[in-house]
Amino acid sequence: MQITQKREADCLTISLEGRVDSVSSGDFQAYLDENFTSDVQKLILDFSGVDFISSKGLRILVSLYKNLNGRSMVILKPNASVLEVLRLSGLLNFFQIEQ
Repeated sequence: MQITQKREADCLTISLEGRVDSVSSGDFQAYLDENFTSDVQKLILDFSGVDFISSKGLRILVSLYKNLNGRSMVILKPNASVLEVLRLSGLLNFFQIEQ
């Protein structure tokens, strides 16, 4: 998985490419821990390059959601298979999804 970011004022966009699975989720979590700091008020996760998400990846998203503390998070451009995983896991209604 490749991770890149773009920062504009208090908005952080993190773009992911590849699989968010048990192999890459540790890197994703470490990246978030380092970059999703208290001065970020809006987090955009660009999933346009993500072709698979596992339960480990879902746990990271749920943890992020629980720790937003009034901040916002958007999952941007997930493909059909990622949307289906979110739907089947019952998480689709919790996240703000933008196509």
